[in-house]
Amino acid sequence: MTLRSRSLTLLVRHDLHTLLRNRKLLASNSAGVGLIILLLMVNVRHQSGSILTGMFVFAILVGAVVTPLTVAVHSLVGERERRTLEPLMLLPLNVEILLCGKLLTTLLFSMLTVAIVWLVIGAGAIARGATVTPYVFTREAAYTTFILAPITTILFGTVALMVSGRARDAQTALATCQLLVAPVLLVMLAMWMGFIALSPHFLLVAAASLAALGIGAIGLAIRVLDPERLLQEQR
Repeated sequence: MTLRSRSLTLLVRHDLHTLLRNRKLLASNSAGVGLIILLLMVNVRHQSGSILTGMFVFAILVGAVVTPLTVAVHSLVGERERRTLEPLMLLPLNVEILLCGKLLTTLLFSMLTVAIVWLVIGAGAIARGATVTPYVFTREAAYTTFILAPITTILFGTVALMVSGRARDAQTALATCQLLVAPVLLVMLAMWMGFIALSPHFLLVAAASLAALGIGAIGLAIRVLDPERLLQEQR
C-alpha cells in the first residue's frame, strides 16, 4: 500500500468513526430522509400512474442532497470545533487526498441512504402489486440511482466541504449550504409535483450539467481547502 492510499484509508476510517459517534447528526439525517419516505409511502397508497415515478426519483435525489448537508457540511468545521483538525493534518495529506477522503465518506453515506429509500419504497410498491410496481421500478429510477445520485452527492458534498472549511461554526455552515441548495430543491419539487417530465433528454442534460458543475466545484475546492490555510484559520 502506497503512502497516499494509506493516508486516504486512515482519513476515511477517521471520518466514519467520527460520524458513527455523532448521534445528533445521524438522527438529523434520518429524520429528513424519513419524512420524505413517509410522504412517498402515503402517495404509494393513494396515488398511481406516472406521478409515482417523479415522486420516487425525487426521494432518491433528496437522499443525495440531504446527506452532504448533514455529513460533509459538518466535516471540516466539526474538526475545528473538536480541535482535531491539527492532529489530523499530521498525516501526510495534500488537498487532493483530503478532498477525496471527505467526499468518499459522504458518498458512502449517501448511497446507503439511497439504498434505504429503495428498500422501503420498493417493499411498499411490491405490497401494492402490479398497479404500482411498473411506475416505481423504472429506468428513470435506476438512472437516477446509479448516475444522478452519485454526481449530485459529489457536487453538493464538494460545495458543503468548501463552506465547512471556511465557516466558524456548524450552524453558519448549514445555513449557508441550505441557501445555496434552495434552487435545486425547487427543481426537485417540480419533479415531485409532475411539472417537469422525466424524459431521457431531461435526465441526460441534468447529469451533464451537474457533472460540469461538480468538476468546477472540485477545481475551486482544491484552491480553497489547502491544509495549511485550514490550520491557519483554526489558530
